[in-house]
Amino acid sequence: MRVYKKMTADEIQKLMFGPIQEAARKAYGDQFEYGELPPEEDDEEEPEPEPLPPPPPPPPTPPKEPERVTGPLEWCDLSELRLTMLVCEFKPVGVNRNFHLQAIMARMHNVFEHEPIQAKMFLAGDDSAVFYEKVKERVVSGKVHDQKKPFASFPPRYGCRPTLEMIEDKLNSWFGMSICEENESYPTGLCEVTDFRLPKAILEASGEEQEGNGKKGEIKLRKKTSLIHHQQKSKRNHSLLSQIHLSQVQLQHRLQNHLLQNRARLQRKALRKLNQLLLPRNLPQSQLQTTLLNLWQNPSQLPNNKIERFI
Repeated sequence: MRVYKKMTADEIQKLMFGPIQEAARKAYGDQFEYGELPPEEDDEEEPEPEPLPPPPPPPPTPPKEPERVTGPLEWCDLSELRLTMLVCEFKPVGVNRNFHLQAIMARMHNVFEHEPIQAKMFLAGDDSAVFYEKVKERVVSGKVHDQKKPFASFPPRYGCRPTLEMIEDKLNSWFGMSICEENESYPTGLCEVTDFRLPKAILEASGEEQEGNGKKGEIKLRKKTSLIHHQQKSKRNHSLLSQIHLSQVQLQHRLQNHLLQNRARLQRKALRKLNQLLLPRNLPQSQLQTTLLNLWQNPSQLPNNKIERFI
């Protein structure tokens, strides 16, 4: 037979927690046996607690100290924080060490508009607002800055304007820069000391090639026929008339153009060429000028075989 007994939450709490806790603190069978409820206590009205006294007034806040403005050659916490952020962006060791140090020094003196939004903490009130608006406009529009236009820069609110030597001394005090430099990897052949050599493309264009002598360390220059050298040599040794096959009319027009451009030189050259190829070798000097003028005015009188020889 099962007996169901309705109990309130307070009765369950007294039954489960009261006897167990009392039994844990007292010897067995001193007051009551297992299963019996402890005697109910008379509910007496507790006296109302006395009101607490009002809290004392807070102490007066001390006046805010003005921000300490350091000199241009004196480090402060804000300038050191700026240097730490720049070192994470520009690694001051390795092949690009000098370029990165220059970039760090430039950004220590100015905050540029293309920097991250975290650089806002290094600016004063008005400059901070303008910098925030520029960064917001750049992020929202997604436009790329025109490289021809300079970036807007803002002076930081810290007073330190470190030199390159100050930055190097500060990095040496923070890190072992010599150890970092030794552990840095360089491209193969970058640190080798060799004689200066022009690139191969420039050597081929100028027609000169450098060859090093491993025994004596001497450099020998050797002429090499290239396209530019060949063109220059062709212009010196061959005239334009000997390269192009011209008809009789074209020959006349070409000779006239050359005579107009450089009359004195080309006239002597043309007369010498005509005298050698077209005229008899033993022609008297008195008849030479008359014959040349006739041929000049009437080039159709020239025989075909001699025209081919002349060309």
